[in-house]
Amino acid sequence: MNEKMKKVEVVLKKDHIHAGKTCKKGDKIKVRKSQVSWLRKQGVI
Repeated sequence: MNEKMKKVEVVLKKDHIHAGKTCKKGDKIKVRKSQVSWLRKQGVI
């Protein structure tokens, strides 16, 4: 599997819609490593 496609678990700092589901602050979700920096820039994680 490509390194960028590997999933990592992150904790949300605010509510966020992930994979069509509303997730709350404090929830843990799994995202691709390639998504982590974007989520951080948005203040989501």
